[in-house]
Amino acid sequence: RLTNRTRPTARRLCWLALRPMSQPNEDSQPHSTNDTVRSTATRSSAVRSLVAKRAVNFRSSLAGSITDTAEVVWKSGPQAVVPTSRTAIAESCKFFSLITWASLTTFLIFYLIIYGIRADWKVVDDSNDSAYAFDTSVIDALACSVLVGITFIVLICKAHYVLLTIILDIVLSIFMIAKVAAYKYDGSRNYCESWDTCELLALIASSISVWFVTIAIIVIFFIRGDADAIFSDAESPALPLPIPTLQIAILIVGTHGDVLPFIGLAKALQSLGHRVRIATHAIHRKLVHSHNVEFYPLEGDPKQLSAWMVKSGGTLQGELRNPSAKKLEMLKDIIESLWPAVTERDPADEFALPFTAEAIIANPPTFGHIHVAEALGVPLHMMFPQPWTPTRSFPHPMAGLDYHAKPSAQNALSYRVTDEAMWLGNAFQINSWRQNVLKLRPVRVLGAGSLLTTLRVPFSYMWSPAFVPKPNDWPPFVDVVGAFEFKQSGQGSNFDETPFAPLLEWLSQGPPPIFIGFGSMVIENPPALANVIMDAARKSGVRVLVQSNWSKIETGALKELCFDVGPCPHDWLLPKVAAVIHHGGAGTTAAGLRLGLPTLVCPFF
Repeated sequence: RLTNRTRPTARRLCWLALRPMSQPNEDSQPHSTNDTVRSTATRSSAVRSLVAKRAVNFRSSLAGSITDTAEVVWKSGPQAVVPTSRTAIAESCKFFSLITWASLTTFLIFYLIIYGIRADWKVVDDSNDSAYAFDTSVIDALACSVLVGITFIVLICKAHYVLLTIILDIVLSIFMIAKVAAYKYDGSRNYCESWDTCELLALIASSISVWFVTIAIIVIFFIRGDADAIFSDAESPALPLPIPTLQIAILIVGTHGDVLPFIGLAKALQSLGHRVRIATHAIHRKLVHSHNVEFYPLEGDPKQLSAWMVKSGGTLQGELRNPSAKKLEMLKDIIESLWPAVTERDPADEFALPFTAEAIIANPPTFGHIHVAEALGVPLHMMFPQPWTPTRSFPHPMAGLDYHAKPSAQNALSYRVTDEAMWLGNAFQINSWRQNVLKLRPVRVLGAGSLLTTLRVPFSYMWSPAFVPKPNDWPPFVDVVGAFEFKQSGQGSNFDETPFAPLLEWLSQGPPPIFIGFGSMVIENPPALANVIMDAARKSGVRVLVQSNWSKIETGALKELCFDVGPCPHDWLLPKVAAVIHHGGAGTTAAGLRLGLPTLVCPFF
């Protein structure tokens, strides 16, 4: 929402997200910044851009893509994002406040250990009198100091509790003011008897600790822009703004089945006037270009990545049991190829136009998605057909836990543990890449595995909510939007059935067969699997259509019941079969369910 009361920073961020597409800088380099990436989803709901048909909502109010305090300079040419020092000042306030609080609280603790509790709690003869003396006690001052430190740590971990933290710290500050006033103005007591030097120092230390931290939190509240967010969120009415045309980069690490749905998304975005580039492995170039979508090659071999995944069983434990230096090196190459993917021309196309991404869509295995978005200062939107956001409903797909178990905290924790483990495996090379290539500050090594959730980056899950509904504990910036349907055959397509004439003839000779296909899985022993399929077909007397991809499954020895076919569109093939047996790939699962076909999943991991 953009009104006359919108603060300048929020207004400039609106213009950044909604500016007309400008000509990119051919020699673009990442801007140098000392600010760490911060989610602006917690700021005002100023910008929400719709960039896809159906339920795919590019809800990117600049989440996880640009620092809260970036100043945006409006120019007629390429947009310049010039970060200010506000975030750096806020981080400095946090650091020095934490050090001051720790030092003063440590002094108070040592004071009580050395001086003894008796200095605080005086035994009295009159049973009607309390042993606690407000104006001479130090234990309550220590408790206030410890509590204000706890609230400060909570603020660092959960920034959206900032107002509650400020209110509680102000109450503690008032309490400490009352204690100081009670000492200073209590004329009925002999000060030298009531307070000796150490007690006075303890009171001063605890008071400074509480007051300093409270003031620091209030300063951080205004410097970091939280006050702007609260102020702008209270505004109305909303002002409708047109959706600009954008240069959008889609970053994908995965197999053919991972890439195909994003081609459908790219075509939908193109129909809305956006320029779209799909950056994925070089082996998918022909597939992407065949649908008139721009391409940029990422490093990495998806076939080898699939083989490693099958070998590890697709679990974190399997990854730890089967470490591979070659895999880490390949992941490093993939990550380092992300920056040119969002800023450079296609090296294999001499006629390619300059490209600089103004919005990024990515799947989680790209790993470097959030870092290139920060370097460019552009919105990031995550999309994936597997759960990647913590929930109690079911565990992380790589956690190796029972999916039939009841909802539990263990399920939610599995996401944190898996994210942290994957981050630790790549943290040092990503931080080196951030510093040397992206010119960004390194991210902390411990505790940074769940950046997507912490920074509230919008996440769309690509399965039907009728199949698996959105868990109740997923936040508003996470949604289940449905499987991306992309028809490769039928009216308006250039699909040629001629190469499949033998298949069509075989299909016409009997009842619809059972489809068996394992997508891009790398099968360890294809001949053994082929024998199992032929034996099952022979015993059941059922016709079987076997599709092969990277692993060749040959069942030609049983021609009367089995037929082998290579890659072909599922939207053309599956309507011709009676049931489907497959590896559980998201695309094949969605295609089978969409047609109402009986489905049996034989998972490889």
